[in-house]
Amino acid sequence: MSHCSNCKDCAVGEKSRLQNAAQTRRSIIDFSATAGIGNASHPAPVYAFAHRNGRLNNDAADAGIHFDGLQASSPSHFSLDSSEIFCGVPGTYLIHYTLFLPRGADIDTLFQLEVNQQTLLPSVLHVEHAADTPGATYASQALLTATSPMVCRLVSGEEIDVRDATATAVATLSLLKID
Repeated sequence: MSHCSNCKDCAVGEKSRLQNAAQTRRSIIDFSATAGIGNASHPAPVYAFAHRNGRLNNDAADAGIHFDGLQASSPSHFSLDSSEIFCGVPGTYLIHYTLFLPRGADIDTLFQLEVNQQTLLPSVLHVEHAADTPGATYASQALLTATSPMVCRLVSGEEIDVRDATATAVATLSLLKID
């Protein structure tokens, strides 16, 4: 019995038939990773992503969470000053934060996003994480239309200081311009 790509009676033929179908499908949807990005019909994304590794802390109750790194689409549009991200580009933004609390963290507080010292109500999250609770991730977000430059920060209602040497990120704060 010979094996060919059209053979429906054996595993070799079936494998070949599936590979051909996969190749055909790939050729239909294949496109360059940068196709359409940064041109008039698809402008480059505007974003900022702040992170903190290994430690989640602020200086006092109702103070901003500290971040130690910022990745941004343009350093001239965004900057980080410890707990505050400055955004100089007006527009509509999805602002999102995540927190990782490891086992051993004993926290009972409200987290919230603030823009220009005003709370974004959809972002308020009550986190009650007992020390014997396994590690967990918490997240919230809000939409905001900014007509002028803004300062964004993630605030905790209580002073906190949580350390986790194994975590690659214990807090993130991102701004993504969607319009």
